[in-house]
Amino acid sequence: MWLDPNRQLDHVPVGRSVTRNLVDQQRTRWPMTDIKQRVEQYIAIRDKIKAEEEAHKEKQKPLKDALEQLAGVLMQFMTETGSDGIKTDAGTCYVTTRWSASLADADAFMRFVRETGNFDLLDRKANATAVRDYVEANTTLPPGVNLSSIQQVGVRRS
Repeated sequence: MWLDPNRQLDHVPVGRSVTRNLVDQQRTRWPMTDIKQRVEQYIAIRDKIKAEEEAHKEKQKPLKDALEQLAGVLMQFMTETGSDGIKTDAGTCYVTTRWSASLADADAFMRFVRETGNFDLLDRKANATAVRDYVEANTTLPPGVNLSSIQQVGVRRS
């Protein structure tokens, strides 16, 4: 297909499995002209995937528009009849509600949480960027925090 069958990789490193040793092995095994070719292939495949995804998205647009219109008709019917679900021989339609909360005033919100003790109003997760900065400054993790990373290969055009 895209790769020359005589030049395929024996092993494609994924994530953190790339070790300096493996990179050194690959470097001595392949001249830079081979790496240039692999970068060209990578970009060509990525471009083809993007083009196919765009074409697929464009092909699906009329279908998604039709679904949206049908959802509107069904929602209007359920609103007018005061129901939150309707069962038919063809299937069941129902209303779901998805909530989101954003902060209009972060300082006021944090003050309120601290003053009232309503910490359940917060999502409990560490900020990865701040934790990385903390580790750089203190050479240790904050108590109770794990920090992990995943390395991936990125390819840019020249």
